[in-house]
Amino acid sequence: MTKLPSQHDLLVIGAGPSGLLAAKEAAHSGVSVTVLEEHEEIGMPGHCAGLLSIKGLKEIDVKPDSSFIQNKVFGAIFYSPSGVSFAIRGKEAKVYVVDRAAFDKFLAEQASLFDVKLVLGTRVEKILFSKGAASGVLFSDGRHISSSLLIDAEGVGRSLLSRSGLERSKITPLPALQFELKGVEIDTDYVEIHLNRSLAPGFFIWVIPTSDNSVRVGLAGKIDVMNSLKSFVKKRFKNFEVVSIKSGMVTTSGPSKKTFWHGIIAVGDAAGQVKPTTGGGVITGGMCARIAGDLAAEAINSGVFSASFLKKYEVAWRSKLGKEFSTMLLARRVINAMSDESLEKVFQTIIQNRLTEVIEKFGDIDFQSSVLLKMATTPAVFRLLPDVFNAAVSGYFQSFLDA
Repeated sequence: MTKLPSQHDLLVIGAGPSGLLAAKEAAHSGVSVTVLEEHEEIGMPGHCAGLLSIKGLKEIDVKPDSSFIQNKVFGAIFYSPSGVSFAIRGKEAKVYVVDRAAFDKFLAEQASLFDVKLVLGTRVEKILFSKGAASGVLFSDGRHISSSLLIDAEGVGRSLLSRSGLERSKITPLPALQFELKGVEIDTDYVEIHLNRSLAPGFFIWVIPTSDNSVRVGLAGKIDVMNSLKSFVKKRFKNFEVVSIKSGMVTTSGPSKKTFWHGIIAVGDAAGQVKPTTGGGVITGGMCARIAGDLAAEAINSGVFSASFLKKYEVAWRSKLGKEFSTMLLARRVINAMSDESLEKVFQTIIQNRLTEVIEKFGDIDFQSSVLLKMATTPAVFRLLPDVFNAAVSGYFQSFLDA
């Protein structure tokens, strides 16, 4: 492990997008920041679909760069369990397909411009406490260092928070698998979303074009993901070559009930700041991380690290994104509770009533509440009221079981 000073202002655990954005934001205010990453290389191992909105990148103050952009996407094609489909398309590209490893490296380079120190190959085993406040970390080799404040950006596992007794939310991540394929025929303007309960129960299958002959295809669900993905790929593509296989976890449970404690803040996947509808968290987690970095700098500069002070972080991010997370979580639970027959009715209703125009007008990959609520109040949807109501009730009661 790289030799480190025994005392730090701010330690950030995890060099994913949320950790790096929080670190950069704090360092921008003149705070000394050290980021600890357990892996030897930034961005590895990669396990993200890599679909980021152009608007979302502006929200997290990241300028598009050719080093990480692989493709621009104009729309999406949605497929029902039986294969019925509809497409939505914007006049301009709204989404970038990115190389996540390259994207993370870009963020690391940006953070280093503000003198953020990156320490790789450094596994944190435990968060240390003194008089009820987080006071530093213990490494897997037995060494420890102290800090004034911690930002936990460890990822979806949240193991450090759980072992510390801080994270008590029930976390039910879905196993996910993704293939990088080449030698395929694909329309580079569209991503594909396939709803298929037999292959991806509780989630969906994604097909993301990275070039005119290569794609990123994956799925998540409580199932044998390898056999499911192989089955889909063989059916979807006539010719293909598997370039790489990456596994990971997807969470659709929504934000943690609490994301701050005395001397510690949780951000990104570690705080559950992930869209329940799609499992994407780079933008939403990044937005929360910037708030965390700002407040961390304020705390360090003022010498106040109490939970009552750090609570301002949670108040701020919930004010900005709380409604979005709540609406998306309900939508996810409704979709999960609906039968295939009900989903087919939804697709037919969207197609027959040209509701794709509503989606194209109000849709936003990151801020989804507007289009979800607009769709819910569309007259044509009332014909689906019994199906949607039953699923909504089921999803509502499921929220108590997941609490």
